[in-house]
Amino acid sequence: MKPSMNDAPLSSFQASAGQASAFALGPNGNKLLNEQLGPDEQPTESNRRLEVALLWGDTVIDVRAYAPGQAVKIGPTPSADFRVYEDGLSESFDLVSENTIHVPAGSKMAVYRDGRERTDAGSGPLAIGDRALVTV
Repeated sequence: MKPSMNDAPLSSFQASAGQASAFALGPNGNKLLNEQLGPDEQPTESNRRLEVALLWGDTVIDVRAYAPGQAVKIGPTPSADFRVYEDGLSESFDLVSENTIHVPAGSKMAVYRDGRERTDAGSGPLAIGDRALVTV
């Protein structure tokens, strides 16, 4: 049986020949972005959590769940939820605050909503069911 457009992954880890992709993902990263939730696992306005995963290449380093509206901090400081050591991050940075995703300078972000990629630079709101990829 031939796959349909609905079977297509949200993101492909295949970069163009000779070209590195900021969003190049391996099987683990693709699974996080593409795994379909069962009917009883679908988030609702009254029953939802923000799940954030830290990957190094295709290795999952840490996964945490946050309550709606809770801030998620990245950076090299002890106050960061996820320790990220990057030249552009000298202090803690709010990756998510008030259900909005923020991107550090020099980073890239793509938000996947209803199976479609929306690329933003800087920040953007997160809706129920959105999946986002931030490359620092």
